[in-house]
Amino acid sequence: MMKKILLIDDEPQIRRYINKTLLVVGFDVYLAPNGKEGLRLCNEDHPDLILLDLGLPDIDGQDLLVMFKKNYPELPIIVLSARDQTDEIVQAINSGANDYIKKPFDTPELIARINRHISLSKSTESIQNDSKFSIANLSMSIEKHEVKIDDEVIHLSKKEFQILHYMFQQKGKIITQNQLLKEVWGNTFSDEVQYLRVYIGQLRKKLKNCSIQPLITTESGVGYYFGKVS
Repeated sequence: MMKKILLIDDEPQIRRYINKTLLVVGFDVYLAPNGKEGLRLCNEDHPDLILLDLGLPDIDGQDLLVMFKKNYPELPIIVLSARDQTDEIVQAINSGANDYIKKPFDTPELIARINRHISLSKSTESIQNDSKFSIANLSMSIEKHEVKIDDEVIHLSKKEFQILHYMFQQKGKIITQNQLLKEVWGNTFSDEVQYLRVYIGQLRKKLKNCSIQPLITTESGVGYYFGKVS
């Protein structure tokens, strides 16, 4: 069955280009020139993924993102926007966007990210009964408090283990520094970015033999991406 992509963008040339591109690679594309039409198509056609522009004529894309995530929390949403300010990106990610691609975009990268997010939303291979996680040759058992690369046990500190656990839970999404700090250390440490960088550096070294590299990618000024499509 063809996967359904809902594109919400007010630029006719962008809609035409993405529609043609995605049809060629086997997607079923629904087009909306504004937020109201996007909501209607989402409710009626139940897409597998949404491509969302932020600069819409009737509803601000950030507000529309919140509406979608409230009604369809598991639906992958990729923001596709010319807005490149860090605060816009952080706001979108904090509101539930699974990814943020800046215009102008690279077409093969866009297709790769769409495929990845659809795969992540449908697959249960990486999560088994919410206590076991895996990506490539890296596995994690919460019950055993154990991390392995192939058959080798990787010894992590308590904080490193908590960071990796949270990253597995957010796999396929951009994770802000603020989210990680609050999750692992609590609200008191929400501004201790340098503190977090030290642990991320240690974690990268310990997981260097994972077959996916870079496993943890830095999104400048925003946070991190676990298992990012290159």
